[in-house]
Amino acid sequence: MKSINIPVQANVSDMSEEIDLTTSIQTIAKNVSIENLKILAEKSKKPGINKKIQTYKKFM
Repeated sequence: MKSINIPVQANVSDMSEEIDLTTSIQTIAKNVSIENLKILAEKSKKPGINKKIQTYKKFM
């Protein structure tokens, strides 16, 4: 599989948060199929998505 670089902009409060964000995005990109990433991207636009993720994280 071909490796690509994708520029990402995000607001972080400190270096620790930056490292966590970078690691998290890389892990998701490596482990989730493109089809499921598209679903996640679409669902992420909905209000309250972060609360829903926290509510259902034990099922994942």
